[in-house]
Amino acid sequence: MSANLRTLIPLVASLVPLSTSAQAYRPSHVPPRGTELLAVYVTAPTCHACRAREMPATLDRIKVMLQRQAQAAGQRFRAVFVAIDWEPDSGLALAREDGPWDEIIVGRNWYNAGVEQYVWGDTATKPELPQIILIEQRIEIGARVRFEQAHVLRRLIGLEAFQPWLRQGLPRAP
Repeated sequence: MSANLRTLIPLVASLVPLSTSAQAYRPSHVPPRGTELLAVYVTAPTCHACRAREMPATLDRIKVMLQRQAQAAGQRFRAVFVAIDWEPDSGLALAREDGPWDEIIVGRNWYNAGVEQYVWGDTATKPELPQIILIEQRIEIGARVRFEQAHVLRRLIGLEAFQPWLRQGLPRAP
């Protein structure tokens, strides 16, 4: 290796962050009240597109930006991970690879509670992977917690849809 190349490699490496920990998504541990923005990520350990090398970083950037947008609008934010697989352990392993989440729903393949609510419970949602469903919902806390009707703001299918949405600043309306 030439001396110039040996000098250049550390210089380039120092310019590229090894992790985005300073910008990494951090789940909230504050009870929600008022309007909450949800980003539901539906994926599967066996889905090749879901395992794309750039997926974890893309998801983290989306979660961080949506959390900031929600905070700026006086809302709470929740990142929900839904894995379609029979084995809960493989879904949990994928959730760990894809970063921190506020809520993780795994197991029972296309029949788990997350898929039931976010995919099958909405006739406009297609059963395709990977997808992000952006939802807004009002939550009232009193003697009982009351969840109002959820409103789907946007559905995106595939990394080829996630990345342009991210470049556009994650607009809520299609």
